[in-house]
Amino acid sequence: MITVLTNNKGGVGKTTTSVNMGAAIAQLGYKVLLIDLDAQANATDYCGCITTEDTPSIYHVLFENLDVQKAIIPTICPNLYLLPANGKMKNASTRLNQDPLSGPATKLYIALKRAGIECDYDYVFIDCPSEFDTVTANAFNASDDCIVPCVPDKFSKMGLLNILEALDTVTNNGCGTEIVLSGPVICNSRGATNIAKSNIKEIFDALPDLSYQTIIRQSVAIPLSIELSMPVVCSHPQSTAALDYKSLAAEYIQRHPVRPHHVDEN
Repeated sequence: MITVLTNNKGGVGKTTTSVNMGAAIAQLGYKVLLIDLDAQANATDYCGCITTEDTPSIYHVLFENLDVQKAIIPTICPNLYLLPANGKMKNASTRLNQDPLSGPATKLYIALKRAGIECDYDYVFIDCPSEFDTVTANAFNASDDCIVPCVPDKFSKMGLLNILEALDTVTNNGCGTEIVLSGPVICNSRGATNIAKSNIKEIFDALPDLSYQTIIRQSVAIPLSIELSMPVVCSHPQSTAALDYKSLAAEYIQRHPVRPHHVDEN
């Protein structure tokens, strides 16, 4: 199962959710791969992985035909693996569009299929940049479904609407893409203000069958875990944020059940 996490509104918790949901699922014994597609490489850093521009990465997979398996590295969390990013991805969308003969929006899909990634990992999560560009199109074309992290405000709701339009475009692009919306996830919620409550209700009412019921509450443990370069489910396992991400992980698995056939024996 390959799931992309995206929203063209920045600061909504895409990377935080990608890393912590992946880590929480890995803690349950599933083998999880996180793919970092963002030139800022925040997911890579958050997983405790130190890389340089020479480190085999998603860039080398997309532009130098490196086998995906040769770029995957273990993270600080058992069962959680990473296909890292680095600053070389900064102009990736432009470079992809300069090579139309190779299918600029399908290179990730082809690379993952060639490497048999879905056979080796129970769950794969893709952390995207905020821009709707060819890099994000690659993520959409490679994925089965899409989670949209949102904060309970007007702009984040607009980002959700943009995602719905983008998914419709991608599924009609002639590439055979079958990505669907998994649902929105409310992140960084204080929940006490009337505006926040109203925005959460509006999202839930608009997508009652798809909205994830777990709400990720605002927690000081999140920025602390980022400073430590360690997922909050590992660094502060009893914090509000960690408990919320563990609940979200359980909800995700309930929607996408697989038998955990890759378990870390150590």
